[in-house]
Amino acid sequence: MQYPNDPQGADVDALSPMSGFPGAPTHVQLPSSESGRLLPPRTESGRLLRWDDAPQGWSPSPYLTEFDDVGFERQVISSRIPVIVDFWADRCAPCKRQVPVLEEVGRLLIGRVKVGRINVYRNPEVTRRYGVKGVPHLMVVKEGQVVLELVGDHEFEQLWKHLEQTL
Repeated sequence: MQYPNDPQGADVDALSPMSGFPGAPTHVQLPSSESGRLLPPRTESGRLLRWDDAPQGWSPSPYLTEFDDVGFERQVISSRIPVIVDFWADRCAPCKRQVPVLEEVGRLLIGRVKVGRINVYRNPEVTRRYGVKGVPHLMVVKEGQVVLELVGDHEFEQLWKHLEQTL
C-alpha cells in the first residue's frame, strides 16, 4: 500500500513499526470528505483521535516507532542502526509539538536511523533507568551507548544540527 500524500511513495506496510505482530494495525485509513480532503480520525464516539488513544506499542506514523519497557533493550539498545528516542507524556504540550519534527527526521533518515517514542507514564522502568526527569527528553543511542541527550522541544533546524554532529 502506498502512503497517501507521500512524494517518496513509501510502502506503509514495509515501514510499519508493528509489522510482524499479529493483529496489529499496519496503517491508518483516514476518512475523506466529499471534496476529497482527508478528515482527522475520530473515535467511535466521534471525539478526535489522539496519540494516547492508540493501543500500547502502536504508532499512527510510518516514520515513528512506539517503544515500551518490554522491547526497549531489543529495539533500541541492541539496534544495529542509531536510534532517536523521545520520552514523552500524554498531557505535555511541548511533547505534542515535537511529533511533526520527529516525523520529518524519521522520513529524511529512513533506513539509516530509527526514530521512536516512549510514554514515561506507561513505561516507568526505562524512564527510571535513564534518569528522565522532564519531558520531552530526546536521547540518541548509537551502538548501545547514549551519545546525545536533549531536554525540551526543539525546532527542526536545531535538532538537525545536533544530529549532524552526533551521527
